[in-house]
Amino acid sequence: MDTNKTKTNIKNTYLLMINDNPDKRIKVIELCRLAEINRSTFYSYYYDIYQVMEEINDEIKGEMIAILQNEITKQKDLTHTFYRVLEVIKLNRNFFLYYLINNKAVGNLNILDDDVIKKQIHNLRSNGMQTENDFDYNYEFFNGGMAAIIRLWITKKCADPIDDVVKILIEKLNGFSN
Repeated sequence: MDTNKTKTNIKNTYLLMINDNPDKRIKVIELCRLAEINRSTFYSYYYDIYQVMEEINDEIKGEMIAILQNEITKQKDLTHTFYRVLEVIKLNRNFFLYYLINNKAVGNLNILDDDVIKKQIHNLRSNGMQTENDFDYNYEFFNGGMAAIIRLWITKKCADPIDDVVKILIEKLNGFSN
């Protein structure tokens, strides 16, 4: 098996394991058995199970950032953009539940922490800000608050409709610019 196929197999097996039982701690030996690889193969690609989790997180977060970068430059209304991001999160709910909640990876949902996105939000919302310094503080506050709202939605198993969560995010963003 080539490198990409092996790494994909490891990550897919990891995701299957947390989908089957998100409360169970994943062990390398179990993952290797299910992925039908030996431990030396696993360790030739990853230092530990947490590195697999981080790589999956980076890929999903990258997908969400790409959506934000693409969508945010097209429109002034962020409703559709937030909707698309929440769709990605909902599709990967079990991973985020396991990664953010069970592993207490608190700061890792700050998807607005990207220079392109920050600049676009600044351009969209700057008319209400008095100074660049005010914007920076408010931006950090909003980014943390958005992560907290999404984290709560995930802990509720994404049961609330995406439209409702988007509405809350937009209300908070509108408050942020004033």
